[in-house]
Amino acid sequence: MKSDTIDYIKNDKIYRTKKTWQPKRVRVWLILPLLLLTVLGGYVGFSAIGMEQTGLTEYKVKGEIDYKVYLKDNDYYAEKYLGPGMQYIVGLISVVRADFHYMLEADEDMNAHYEYEIIATVKATDKADKSKVLYEKTDILKTSKIADVKNDIINIADNVDIDYAKYSDYLKNFRSEFGIAANCFLDLKMVVKVDGAVKTEDTLAMNIPLSDATLDIVIDTQALNRTEQVGEERQNVYVKNLGLLVASVVMVMTGVGIIIIIIGRYATRYNHNPYEKELNKILKEYDTYIVEANNTIYELENVVRVPNFKELLDASNAENMPIVFLEVVPGEKAYFVVNGANTTYRYTLSRAYQERMAVDE
Repeated sequence: MKSDTIDYIKNDKIYRTKKTWQPKRVRVWLILPLLLLTVLGGYVGFSAIGMEQTGLTEYKVKGEIDYKVYLKDNDYYAEKYLGPGMQYIVGLISVVRADFHYMLEADEDMNAHYEYEIIATVKATDKADKSKVLYEKTDILKTSKIADVKNDIINIADNVDIDYAKYSDYLKNFRSEFGIAANCFLDLKMVVKVDGAVKTEDTLAMNIPLSDATLDIVIDTQALNRTEQVGEERQNVYVKNLGLLVASVVMVMTGVGIIIIIIGRYATRYNHNPYEKELNKILKEYDTYIVEANNTIYELENVVRVPNFKELLDASNAENMPIVFLEVVPGEKAYFVVNGANTTYRYTLSRAYQERMAVDE
């Protein structure tokens, strides 16, 4: 590393001049550590922040129906009721108890309210085509109050008892009175309505035949069990570690700032500065003749000041000695010296003189 002073030696006297650093060229070794500092700062910054998806509410819905078929007093079954998944003799059925369980759970505040109804609908349809409805009657068996969703979850458990004989006899009389053959059944449903950030209407349904000697009860909750998302997805940036983020900003700003200063000083070194422009021209054109002094320049007692560099070049050729260069005042004054056998030839390049020459031109 060069000293921050220059020794100018003449006639055994040493004069010291202050040397300030100024880049003559942008060197890779100078920029590389600053780039590494900047990249490291960027990495630390990315480590200090996080990204998360917001605006979406994910919710899961589950629904189940359990039921028991209670039997009339009879000599054939010791049980009071039969469980699900069996085939049942219509003449022995007293009551069908349906247990509804509905749950909706969200991953964040739904800001919603809900209500539900349990509805029984008896239908008589064409024997050959069930889509042709001959008769339909609906009874609302239960109606809930409107309730707010708490803790981002809705959990409903309710049940009803269906008087099977009541509905079966009702449609049996309908068929007898009009003398028609029809498919008769009871649709039992729980309908849940949710209104808020999550808007949905879900139905738990079971179908109970009314017209046959035996029956199978069919449960439909397949479409109910699902996971969905509502809202509009957004990327949200948040700070995970404030200390690391501050350190990152300091590192990046320091690295980038110093790089800009170095490149800026180098880029503008010759702009509007005739001294720097001329110095750079001489160093480039006569590089093979010039040797840069290592902070020290020597002169003999007999010194001849030459008016221009070309005459100094002639002296160098005549004496067969190199031209020694030293910028004694960075940005202001430079010496080019040829030490001959008995004489020192010196060409002085000064900023003041170059500026005067530029004005005269």
